[in-house]
Amino acid sequence: MRLFAISAEGEFQEFSKKQFAAQHQEQILEEWLEKNPDGIVEDGKLLLIGRQVTTNLGSTIDLVGLDRSGAVVVVELKRGRTPRETVAQALEYASYAEQLDAQQLEELFQQYMADESLSLADYHREYFDLPPEEAVTLNKEQRIVIVAQEVSSPVRETSTFLRRKGIRITCVEFSYFESKGGGALLGQDIAVGEESVRARRPQGLPARTLTPASSRRVPTSSANLCSRRFWASPS
Repeated sequence: MRLFAISAEGEFQEFSKKQFAAQHQEQILEEWLEKNPDGIVEDGKLLLIGRQVTTNLGSTIDLVGLDRSGAVVVVELKRGRTPRETVAQALEYASYAEQLDAQQLEELFQQYMADESLSLADYHREYFDLPPEEAVTLNKEQRIVIVAQEVSSPVRETSTFLRRKGIRITCVEFSYFESKGGGALLGQDIAVGEESVRARRPQGLPARTLTPASSRRVPTSSANLCSRRFWASPS
């Protein structure tokens, strides 16, 4: 599939696929996703509560967030291909997250937001616009999201196995494109998760292309697209 941006004059500007790791540090990807957290999880918004969080074992979690239900989401980023040990690394992070109580989560959030007066529970309800009757228990569940330019076969197979066993793990592959005019485009596919399962069903699903409100819409063909999203940088 070829991708084009359309200028105000109606001219096509083609995007070429590039190796992200060859030109960018992992920190850049982390910053992009921090500014666009809704591009991380497959099923809705994500409230980030921490970045570069140090665990009890001295390792560092790239991003930590909460989903609508209050589950803690740990995000592991790889700018290139996922090594085999990525899943073990992510499980270690989830194990740490499971031990965090409501007070520790709030302290993490206050540190991230640089505001000790914030109530995490209140902020979470407002962020997700929850109705009064919708009860939420923070950290009742933990979720894992692995984001990489290429999810390797061992990581894909292990993650699929863990999902069958009830572990909420999602693997997201991204593609990076550039145009000659200096524009950049980030595409996302769910490699392991609910969308990927539905995509393999014979009856299929209607394709969808989602663009956050802060980004320019980039016309794409809808053929063979399932759970794919694109983000374009201003040119």
